[in-house]
Amino acid sequence: MYSAQPYGGANGFADFSHLPHAGSVSRTPQHGALHHGTGTGTGFDLTLTHQGESAGSFIGKPIHFTEGQFAGKTIRASLCELQAAAFGRKYAKVDRRPLDPPPVAWLQLFEVLNAGTPAQIERELDYDTIHILGLMCTVDLIPVAPPSPDSESSPPESPMSPDGTYSFRSGPPSPIRAGSAITAKATTALAGTTFVQVDSIPWRGKTALLFTFADLAVKNEGYFVLQYRFFDIYSKPSGHSDQRIQADCFGQSFRIYSSKEVPPLGRSTELTKHLARYGVRVNVRETERKRKKKERQTTLSSPFTTERVPDRAFSDASDYDDD
Repeated sequence: MYSAQPYGGANGFADFSHLPHAGSVSRTPQHGALHHGTGTGTGFDLTLTHQGESAGSFIGKPIHFTEGQFAGKTIRASLCELQAAAFGRKYAKVDRRPLDPPPVAWLQLFEVLNAGTPAQIERELDYDTIHILGLMCTVDLIPVAPPSPDSESSPPESPMSPDGTYSFRSGPPSPIRAGSAITAKATTALAGTTFVQVDSIPWRGKTALLFTFADLAVKNEGYFVLQYRFFDIYSKPSGHSDQRIQADCFGQSFRIYSSKEVPPLGRSTELTKHLARYGVRVNVRETERKRKKKERQTTLSSPFTTERVPDRAFSDASDYDDD
């Protein structure tokens, strides 16, 4: 969605308080931030160095821009996981199945007025008046320990409700907190699209900026979380000639199963179906997708008798019904 006006602005305070993990923020958070050194290979200079609380860290902080659509403005970005993956099947070259439901991150942008003064306030931007081209999100994969079996906050093994549908996973929280030290990453085990551009989508009465990772699979079994990181290709902060990560967040944990253990796919979430209605390329299922057991009735004929003996039925636990 593109606006007829090239630059963002707001005439009032937006209210997303009815969305999961939501709420307009009136004060700038002071928690730490993590950057990690990787190249994007997309032709621009994206700074992802591990800086923690150093002066070069921009994550979650007000940034004054000198280039791009926000030039002359001070903007703070906030990112959270709106829809978490429930599970996935280990990546196979011949039959790659993406995480399900597709992970979705929700971006909020605030203009900071009177920055650095006691009168500092924030206003959420009007997303119908900004350009979304160049607003990007990337993901990293982080292995985590399996949930404790006796923990009350542990997610259920079945990601579906009894009626075969997925629901928004409001808990438990991510096992990794913002600002935590990350000891290991497994991003090389990701297959598919790890960089996506934002979609401007009407959602529950307001326009929301959503990043949908509909083509993301994992090559290893185990438990993982996604780290989402937002940046703007065309906006540069004051005093810097490169792009910087402006916001990040950690998602909820999910499990990658072997092909023999993976549970059946449930019906698509309401958010997934809503995204599809607005042109986002996602797989939509109206019914639960159960395993298809391939059965073949063969006959074995002994060389010493003419009696035909039926063979046992074979099943392939890794197959599902196709669309």
